[in-house]
Amino acid sequence: MKHRSIYYISVLALCVVSYGVADASPRKKVKIGVESEPAPVETVESLHVAVGNQNVRGEWIIIKASGKEIDTLDERAYLFFSRHDNKLYGYTGCNYINSDYKAEGGKIAFSNIIISQRRCDAIRDEASILNALNRAASYEIYKDNRLDLEILDVKDKSGKVVLHTKRHKADVLSGVWSVKSIHGERIDAGKVQLVIDIPEAHLHGSVGCNIINGDIGLDRNKDWFIQFQGITASNKSCGDVNMSLRRELLIALEEVEYIDKQSDSVYSLLDKNKKEVILLNRENIKLPE
Repeated sequence: MKHRSIYYISVLALCVVSYGVADASPRKKVKIGVESEPAPVETVESLHVAVGNQNVRGEWIIIKASGKEIDTLDERAYLFFSRHDNKLYGYTGCNYINSDYKAEGGKIAFSNIIISQRRCDAIRDEASILNALNRAASYEIYKDNRLDLEILDVKDKSGKVVLHTKRHKADVLSGVWSVKSIHGERIDAGKVQLVIDIPEAHLHGSVGCNIINGDIGLDRNKDWFIQFQGITASNKSCGDVNMSLRRELLIALEEVEYIDKQSDSVYSLLDKNKKEVILLNRENIKLPE
């Protein structure tokens, strides 16, 4: 069973801390005798960008294990690294995994691996995943610019990748956000702030004098899916305007099911009909590791 840790972050404290669409234009004609410049070559270095934060915490969806593509017809296999108890909780597509792990200085090791004994069709991928965990020696986290994904590669002693995993697309929302609009109605700057932590699957926020907390639900088979669940809010009286805003925010959060990227700093949260319910603007504040 997936382990989920929930913690509460004060937004005020955080403020102190510090689709690709192909080009549809017609191809330009090249005059005979005139050489066109060669297209720039994409190198591994340009596609894979190092990530400063090498913390493995949170959930990673398994793409390959021991060089083998992992079946994604049913629920995707995943690994969840709990930073609070140094435990690994995972799913092979058939059985659940539980083990201890140590990740430090680019080195990683798993021990005391326990796995449930259910039998199912997806069990064929299980040996590949377990073999990879047993061979693990080091890891690297980087950004794949082609896919706009954060990647975790686990390698064996020879440096060969034995586990190739990715964060859920919703990870782009990890951070501190100001709400620009709710159901199309503009919100004054600073009136509503949300702290979204995808690895820890937790939502925290403030609206007026009230505090909001909730859990985050992801669907591993839907890349841009997100839901906010179990939302609670304090009920201090902050005036009619703020109380109305609090009510509108809670309703909107309950409606959210999809993410739509407008730019690197602006994202829309959409309802089940792909209609925008909340517009977010990223604040230049990082979540604590």
